[in-house]
Amino acid sequence: MSNKKDNSNDLNNKVKKKKRIVYGEYKIDRKKPIYLKNNEYKKGLTTDEVEERKENLQVNIDGVIESNFSKTIKIITKVFVKNTFTFFNILYIIVLILLLIAKKWNNPDETNLNFAITDFMFLAIVSVNLIIGIIQETKSKLAINKLKLVTNPKVTLIRNGEKVIVEETEVVLDDIMYLTPGIQIVSDSILLEGEVEVNESQLTGESVPIKKRPGDMIYSGSFMVSGTSYARVEHVGKLNEINKLTSQAKKYVAPNSQILSSLKKLLVTLAIFIVVTSLVMFFSKWPIKDFIEALNSGSLDEAKKIFFQLEYVKAIKPTTAAIIGMIPAGLYLLTSVALSVGVVRLSKNNTLVQDVYCIEMLARVNVLCLDKTGTITNGKMSIIRYEEMSKNHSLPIEDIISSMNAALQETNATAQALVNYFGTKAILKPTEVIPFSSERKYSAVSFGSNDNYIIGAPEFVLKGSFEKYASIIGDYANQGLRVICLAQSSLPFKDGKIQRLPRLIALILIEDQIREEAYDTIQYFKDNGVEVKVISGDNPVTVSEVARRVGIENADKCISLDGMSDDEIIEAATKFTVFGRVKPEQKKLLVTALKNNGKTVAMTGDGVNDIPALKTADCSIAMASGNDAVKNVAQLVLVDSNFSSMPKVVAEGRRVINNVQQTAMLYLVKTLFMTVLAVLTAIGFFKVFGPEIDGVRDGTFPFAGAKQLLIVEMFAIGLPSIFLAVQSNNSPVKGNFLKNALKSATPGAVGVVCAIVFSYMLSKPYGFTVPEIKTVVAITATFTILIVMCRACVPFTRKKIFLCVVMWALSLTLIVLSMQQVKLFSGKIDMYDMFGFDSLTWEIKRIEAVGIDKEQEYLNATALWLSVSMVIISLAVMLGVELLMKNFELNREINKNKVKEQEKRKNPTIKKIKY
Repeated sequence: MSNKKDNSNDLNNKVKKKKRIVYGEYKIDRKKPIYLKNNEYKKGLTTDEVEERKENLQVNIDGVIESNFSKTIKIITKVFVKNTFTFFNILYIIVLILLLIAKKWNNPDETNLNFAITDFMFLAIVSVNLIIGIIQETKSKLAINKLKLVTNPKVTLIRNGEKVIVEETEVVLDDIMYLTPGIQIVSDSILLEGEVEVNESQLTGESVPIKKRPGDMIYSGSFMVSGTSYARVEHVGKLNEINKLTSQAKKYVAPNSQILSSLKKLLVTLAIFIVVTSLVMFFSKWPIKDFIEALNSGSLDEAKKIFFQLEYVKAIKPTTAAIIGMIPAGLYLLTSVALSVGVVRLSKNNTLVQDVYCIEMLARVNVLCLDKTGTITNGKMSIIRYEEMSKNHSLPIEDIISSMNAALQETNATAQALVNYFGTKAILKPTEVIPFSSERKYSAVSFGSNDNYIIGAPEFVLKGSFEKYASIIGDYANQGLRVICLAQSSLPFKDGKIQRLPRLIALILIEDQIREEAYDTIQYFKDNGVEVKVISGDNPVTVSEVARRVGIENADKCISLDGMSDDEIIEAATKFTVFGRVKPEQKKLLVTALKNNGKTVAMTGDGVNDIPALKTADCSIAMASGNDAVKNVAQLVLVDSNFSSMPKVVAEGRRVINNVQQTAMLYLVKTLFMTVLAVLTAIGFFKVFGPEIDGVRDGTFPFAGAKQLLIVEMFAIGLPSIFLAVQSNNSPVKGNFLKNALKSATPGAVGVVCAIVFSYMLSKPYGFTVPEIKTVVAITATFTILIVMCRACVPFTRKKIFLCVVMWALSLTLIVLSMQQVKLFSGKIDMYDMFGFDSLTWEIKRIEAVGIDKEQEYLNATALWLSVSMVIISLAVMLGVELLMKNFELNREINKNKVKEQEKRKNPTIKKIKY
């Protein structure tokens, strides 16, 4: 057993002995840096030194070390609390308490009310919703954590004189990090050699690369832009600069989600309505004046009787029914479950979702911006050959480029192709190095006096003399070849810049390997109405040819952004498909311009130059093979770095959002009509038109209790919404989520309200009883929402038809069993007590024992047919409202187009771009 393993076990034992060990909290007591003489730092820490620092808690862990089990428990606890203590669940708890109080003090002889177990059946639905939500969200969180193990940032350290790759949490104080472009700095460190450029935007907000020299601090959270070097870890854990940022710098940024913002607006609106209307409903029934007088007179028994045994009990059932009816709790569950299932399904397709709401934005995407390298091509480049353009150089080209490779030590795809072809033999000794950056688009090495060489994009290296070679470079570009040039300057570099216009020595021809699946992937986006734009730092002609080969539409519309103004770039954004010679800030500007033109933009990237654009895009997608910094800012990470996974990702997003939007109307129909009925009750409408009880009109809520809504909750909304939420649906997502859902729900809600109002207005002349009219109301609501459920199933499939038939059959069966007062399981389950549908012909059977009354028989038969008539009326109103809304939308669209045409005529000319 090795010493390292023994020490590790000691550390684990130490963790077990102490219940809480906080890492990263330590003191530094040294006066000068270590490992700075004779490149000793390249040996790094020894194993013993690493273990010593672990014992002293000088580890890059911000807080408490946790086992996998404790992490899982923490996730489950967090999900449980989040799903349990919601606004609507608190309302349900209040309803439960009110009903329990009413049940305890109810006197059936005086109130003529019974509280059965079925009055609390809503708790079963709430509990099932809660359990499903917790299970699905926990599964999605665990799936995300599992994939994060693959994509977590890794750090290259020097230990025992060798390079080792470790997790960021294994870094200790004084570790020597090996820095390369694209990596994210995980601990504050001091640069030990060379010059590098870093991006500190996560700390400062400024994305301009900052040059660092030996002795400068490189802060955690920043990432390498160019150059390779070594750095010694100065701070770990809580002492890292990024962990000491102000709360303003660390403030939470809400996800850009239309569904989330819509649900929040709905929550606030409903909260106000529910609280106000419920209080008005309750106190309008409760004789508060008599109660106060009884208290003032000192008659506590009388006050108790008024409050607990009479009016309170009578008012609480319809009031709680209204509250339960107005709560669209299932809508929030449906959204949460649908998104969580989407996360799990995407994880099975090797896609890590770092922001669950980006699934929604992905579904709405109509423009996909991608780089050529790593998406259309596989990121592997090969040099075909080089063309020597001048004989006036002292060394062979192979030796020059080989020496440059050795000095630069760059790791990007182009540098790797140069290494593979020319090698890394250090024939010349470098005196100054300018690393490659996306801004410069070249790298350079000075070997002293006249031997100053530059390699990179011809337009940026040759500048004024580029036109001389533009024709030959263009010919190669038209063949889809990448062209970079090698040039020589007679003067050494100054402050990282070329002093004299260099002379061309050679053109190097590079070929990108196109992914086999690229054509099919691009074809998918074309078929599904997603416009593909290619944004690249390469020659636009080369990129255009590659884009044409993989079938990108309008690939011939290409342009170079080199030297263009911001205004010209903004105008070009919607006119061109391929953009070449694009700088990082120009990528961001293109994405912003597209968004300002009403586009929903997804951006893929794998390099640090993509980060500004990724942060700006509606949905950012990174490849796992890309830089750590890119993976950290992206909302989605393709774990297998396979561009062909994109269609599955987009399809999953569309499926989730379309199904949530389609089934949301089921919940909102009930919420809308129950809210309107609650308002009508509060303003006393049903006191005017309601049926009489002992000569007094019943002005309570139209439903006898929450149990009359159980069939609606289960078979018209609950089960169908879960079924529909998992169906395939690849249609493009259009419009605003809440507007679309309300638009779909409004006709059904209006139909139900109109039918119920008609029922009450007819109850007075025909003398219907309270149980009769409330049963008619419940039947009307149930059947109307079942019709809405069937409308939500359009377009029909065999599975959807089967769903409609089964839900209708179950609902009709349970209503009939309730109306017939059937008792199941030896009388243990009373169907009437469970669902509350009263028999509309029951009164006839009771009267038959003492002699039938023809008028009474007529009235009861009318009550039976009234429910059927109200359903027909509800359907007719629903169709009429839907037709009116469509006509209104059509007229509005026509007027909108007229306004656009008028604006075009007023502003016929737009500033032209100089191409």
